[in-house]
Amino acid sequence: MKLLDRVRATVAEHEMLAPKDRVVVGVSGGPDSVALVSSLQRLSEEDGLRLKLYVCHLNHKTRGAESDADARFVYELSRQLDLPCLSSNDEEAEERSEEAMRNRRFRYFKERAREVKATRLALGHHRDDRIETILHRVIRGTGILGLRGIPARRPLQPEGRVDLIRPLIDVTRPEIESWLAEQGLTHRKDSSNSDTHYFRNRVRLELLPLLERNYNPNVREALFHLGEIAAQSSECLQAAAHARFKEIALTSGDPTVVSLDLELLGREPAAIRSLLALEAVRHVTGEFREISFRQVQDVLAVGRGEEGTALDLADGVRVQREGARLRFLRVGVKEVVPIVLDEAIRIPGTMEIPHFNLKVETKVMEREGTDLSAFLPMKKPDQEYMDLDKLTHPLRLRTRRPGDAFIPLGMRGTKKVKDFLSDNKVPADERDKIPILVMDDHPIWVVGYRIDNRVRITRKTSRILEIRVKPADRN
Repeated sequence: MKLLDRVRATVAEHEMLAPKDRVVVGVSGGPDSVALVSSLQRLSEEDGLRLKLYVCHLNHKTRGAESDADARFVYELSRQLDLPCLSSNDEEAEERSEEAMRNRRFRYFKERAREVKATRLALGHHRDDRIETILHRVIRGTGILGLRGIPARRPLQPEGRVDLIRPLIDVTRPEIESWLAEQGLTHRKDSSNSDTHYFRNRVRLELLPLLERNYNPNVREALFHLGEIAAQSSECLQAAAHARFKEIALTSGDPTVVSLDLELLGREPAAIRSLLALEAVRHVTGEFREISFRQVQDVLAVGRGEEGTALDLADGVRVQREGARLRFLRVGVKEVVPIVLDEAIRIPGTMEIPHFNLKVETKVMEREGTDLSAFLPMKKPDQEYMDLDKLTHPLRLRTRRPGDAFIPLGMRGTKKVKDFLSDNKVPADERDKIPILVMDDHPIWVVGYRIDNRVRITRKTSRILEIRVKPADRN
């Protein structure tokens, strides 16, 4: 199969592109990226996709004149293809580790994608890159997600506004070379790719040939199949973990903070627990990224530690044990202005409060004929039942205010909401994000915790209000 047909099949299989997509294409000037941008342009023309392609290049200036020549080549290529070129010099070139430069380059591509309102960021990784990545990770240590190698497509952020795509992921290095020769396209040669100082280069230039020569001539196929099996298995596990995350994660209006209920987390199988920890890290960073097996185990160990146990991960993520919760927060980011909540509640009915990501469901039930013992023990933390005739309407849902107090169910005396939340180990910076149901501006339910003793159901109750306040994206 020729390169263009293989790219077309990959794009279709993974639903990478849609008509009129804006696509930022990372181009270094090497053979892979030249093949990528030229094949996407041809695909756009032949298949009527009418893509808006942008050539994007970051000059790290690590190889002096050679790096500058790469930048000039990319600019001339963009003119040859009649495509706009987004190019800049790396302003942080003093940090020259392979990982640091890759991270800066990736950040630059994402910034340009947002700038031009792109829906896709395309990179030139191919089949051999994926195989080498799998072997690299096996040597360094990885889990089932790492064994997938390089995914064909993934969202850059959890909300999925821009997708990272790799249209060449099923194309081999010889196929790329044949395509460039057929199209009469030149490319740059990066001298650092032959420098065995870099671990990845040693894997490609020394280890893989050694394995093929002395152990298994089909080792590349074996590693590729391992990646496929890992991808299929991890897809099922991730779907299960994502669904459970919605159930046990405690979120608020601040996207840089999330907590996991330790009791519920402990009930999950080990594989799901690990993936839930990854989901939490990705929630607070706003990006999908790998962390090592050892780091995941360290995160889970914090949940088994004493109150106040904490761990700092890369990218400014802190994990700490707070009461019955494992809390993840992004440190070193700008403070998020609290979102104010104050909404009248519809009874009965369903309503959404988009700016607080909440859905409120209410239902009125007659006490007669209702077996409370059948469902009261099964109610969820975000669900409550109250004596409807003890309520003064309208009820409102708001965040706490200074001086708020109520009589927690089962108690006789009044307690300040602030003290109640402190007693329940709710972190101070999360207390203003917890919804509170009020009547006549007095709290009657601290959502997720306790109702006021005065609105409880008694033997004299004739009508019952069932109310549930949950995240809008939770079933």
